[in-house]
Amino acid sequence: METEHLLGPYVQVPSTEHIRAKRIRYLVAGVIAIGLSSLIVTIAVLGFNQRNGGNKNKHSEAIDWRTCHDGAYQCASFSVPLDHADASGPQILLSLMKLDAANSSAPPLGSILVNPGGPGGSGIEFVTRKGRHLSSIAGDRYDIIGFDPRGVGKSQAISCFPSGAERRLFDAGIRQCDVTQEGSFERCSAMAQARWAACRKNAGDILEHVSTAAVSRDMDAIRVALGQETLNYWGFSYGTILGAQYTQMFPDKVGKFVVDGVADPVAWQEGWGFGLDPSDPDARPPYTKHTEDAAREFGRACEAAGPERCALAPSEDNTMLAGNANVYARMRKLVAKLNLQPLAVTDSDVVGIIDGDNLEVVLFTALYVPTLWPTFATAFAELEQGNGTRYRNLISPQPDDICPLVDIDDEGVARDAVVNSDKPLELLSLPNLKRTSHFLLEHYGALTQLGYASQTISSAFWPVVTAERYSGSYDAWTNGTVMIVGTTLDPVTPVESAEKLASLMPNSRMIRHQGVGHSSIAQPSAGCTDRLLRAYWLHGEVPQARITDCVADTVLYPEKPRFRAAGVVDEESERRERDEALEALKAAKRMLAI
Repeated sequence: METEHLLGPYVQVPSTEHIRAKRIRYLVAGVIAIGLSSLIVTIAVLGFNQRNGGNKNKHSEAIDWRTCHDGAYQCASFSVPLDHADASGPQILLSLMKLDAANSSAPPLGSILVNPGGPGGSGIEFVTRKGRHLSSIAGDRYDIIGFDPRGVGKSQAISCFPSGAERRLFDAGIRQCDVTQEGSFERCSAMAQARWAACRKNAGDILEHVSTAAVSRDMDAIRVALGQETLNYWGFSYGTILGAQYTQMFPDKVGKFVVDGVADPVAWQEGWGFGLDPSDPDARPPYTKHTEDAAREFGRACEAAGPERCALAPSEDNTMLAGNANVYARMRKLVAKLNLQPLAVTDSDVVGIIDGDNLEVVLFTALYVPTLWPTFATAFAELEQGNGTRYRNLISPQPDDICPLVDIDDEGVARDAVVNSDKPLELLSLPNLKRTSHFLLEHYGALTQLGYASQTISSAFWPVVTAERYSGSYDAWTNGTVMIVGTTLDPVTPVESAEKLASLMPNSRMIRHQGVGHSSIAQPSAGCTDRLLRAYWLHGEVPQARITDCVADTVLYPEKPRFRAAGVVDEESERRERDEALEALKAAKRMLAI
């Protein structure tokens, strides 16, 4: 164990020599077990990194669907090898959920496997929340199937603590990683070291087998079990990384494929997470490149909508504005104020305080779901006037979620496990991470730095040898044309990443969705983006041009709130708004790693 003085004298940095040696032994063992004729081995790629997925998937188990959720869905468990290089070895169970095609009068067109992103997002939850919407876009003639990837949710979730209480006790010590505060980076490093030690002790062998490549093989096993010659897939956010790797590992098995809200797959496998490489920031921009642009659009659209549709918009009788009508500037000012003077909220469902850091995260959250902007704007407007009750009720989990009885992963560990599994060893260095965090703070601001530092510090203490990671190219000719969708004001997956993937994949088309929010479904374009995707799903039609521009046609601050009639407030409406806000908050926290 080496001590790195850049981080202070009390932070231990584990040597990676034993990991490198073990990786080489793993490669040799793979060659012996499978044979040189079926395995292309390089020191740069661990495990089985060749096109067409290596050996043919011989998985023959059928999926036994059973009705669930009061008959609205069908559920199943599906067994796959823990290590796909050892098909006869230990198995794990994946949990799946299916929403049957809504149009029973027309011939069915098969199924679409979906992934919501993360990593760490539950495909089962995604089907219950968005399945019907996706089915409608696809023409209601496909079954929509979600699955919890290995290590997530109901698919042997990574569990690092013996109980939920112990995990919450540990989490209570977590702070944001702010390199401007002395000792903050070192504290985060110590917490990451302790967390991974607990995970190594309690999670078992699954940590070695949660890479994107392993999940891609699971997807192909599901394809075989469904009896499909090719796989239809629809992935969002990190799900675009998963989809992109599948297309390169199994190019001849690609059916209809849509990736929406694209993260840069090359930057990902090079170890730069969702984007930034400080040595070449133009080629590897941070994933939050357009976050501030989206935040300004939140304010601009509010001002244009006026006070009747946006509670933050200036009005003649609003004396609180004190001459400052700029919504974006007021939100920044409110963040600074609450950092100096946090607000105690005692009459909310869950008592607590609101400080500037919390508001920063919730502002970031709002950018994911522009259809909820009127709701967030109302909460922000009341908060600006010293009333935080609505704000707290909107974003606070219920007591049962705050203190679970068992260690149910909150997606943070699963996210970090996948990210670390997909990284090359050279980047797993705390000094590198600290230098990069300072670079981000200087060039891109505090929010980007906080997210990057929190996400990547854990990499230096990743405790296992990953069984397989993909590090090949993205230029394979796929059996089916891949549809790539990028949103111009996406707060976390820049449209530039979609343009890059489209330039790499020879058999692809791109829709450049001119809108705001995370992926095109955040601010839909029924007349263009959705129409093109429906033609693709139903008839296999693709645009002639390599890139087609569409404009979102969903009004950001509509005259009527989505879930209620004008002037009417009911508990069901508030519950649905709260559920969507909490789901967006979970997604934002996955991205910010807090």
